[in-house]
Amino acid sequence: SIKDNIIQGNGKHGISTDIASIMEGKSSCTIDEIVGNKILNNGRKGIYVESSLVKSIAGNVITGNQTGLGVGAGSKALGLEGNTFSKNKNENIVSTGKGALVEIANKNIVNNSKNGVTITNKGTVKITGSDNTFNSNKKNGISLTRKSTLKITTKSGKNQVQKNKNMGIGV
Repeated sequence: SIKDNIIQGNGKHGISTDIASIMEGKSSCTIDEIVGNKILNNGRKGIYVESSLVKSIAGNVITGNQTGLGVGAGSKALGLEGNTFSKNKNENIVSTGKGALVEIANKNIVNNSKNGVTITNKGTVKITGSDNTFNSNKKNGISLTRKSTLKITTKSGKNQVQKNKNMGIGV
């Protein structure tokens, strides 16, 4: 678990699961939770999930990084709930590469970036919950490119994709 930290001003990533797997001498690792952190003003990604599974990312404030959350090929970031992604310079959330999966659950705020969510190069994003907000981004609320997948399976409540400069969902 990575819990209740202030992680800021690093030259590359605030949290990198790729480094965790290398330090453990494994090709991949599993992290139960990244919870309650303030991840601010890092040079690249606030959280970088590479060669890993993160079971829960909840209650974090992720702002001022190049990218808020990046998930690479074959990696999974599950259970995003109650996070605030804002003012990250490029994307707030990006899923890129075959097998990359981001699961957005409930009550996430994704705003004030270039794209709220970018899904590219056969990546996948699943929105399984409600009360998520993808607002006021400079380009798109959710952007899909290069054979990517967006799955929305909300049963109740609503998700808001509005006030984005170009499109709510751009394909």
